Amino acid sequence: QAAIKANQATAAASTTSATPSAAGTRDAATGTSAAPAPVTREIGKTGWYDGFAITVVNATAEHGFGDGVDVTVNLQYQNLGIEDGNPPDADIEIDGESQEGLFDTPGIPGGGNAKGTVVRTVVPDKPTDTLTFDQAIDKVSLVYGDAADNQTSIPLAKSAAVASVEPKELAAAGTLSQGQITIDVVSGTLVPSYE
Repeated sequence: QAAIKANQATAAASTTSATPSAAGTRDAATGTSAAPAPVTREIGKTGWYDGFAITVVNATAEHGFGDGVDVTVNLQYQNLGIEDGNPPDADIEIDGESQEGLFDTPGIPGGGNAKGTVVRTVVPDKPTDTLTFDQAIDKVSLVYGDAADNQTSIPLAKSAAVASVEPKELAAAGTLSQGQITIDVVSGTLVPSYE
């Protein structure tokens, strides 16, 4: 019994002295470098399509799965018509290739405003390439409509311009009379057809 007790005391002492260094070894082995902080870029670009003014407010890039970069685009929609409607979803182009994204597009009453988002993961062209957050944002464009339409393109790159046709208010006035009928022209708008 004395030998057993002496052995237990020795084992406990060695475990106690080994525990801190073992824990420290585990922490050192499993420790990872902190992920880089997300980058948010103010965009402030507006395009018009199918009765909506679509403004890209900003875009946030953060570390995604593997080598990917998750880009979240925050949008502001304005319904330019008088009927309730849902803003159209864009095609997301990355380096000129269309890809799908996860859209949150709410229904908006006529004349109303609402916010929405779209999320897409951007990956490097080659597995050996690295991609900064700013480079990932620069690669993304939102494209509304087909090539045969009055297509709207909103690139997120700072140096790229929006391609879109803005509806215009017309300074229209005049009167047409015929017999007992009088027609007063009081206003007008010029809106592109999107089909």
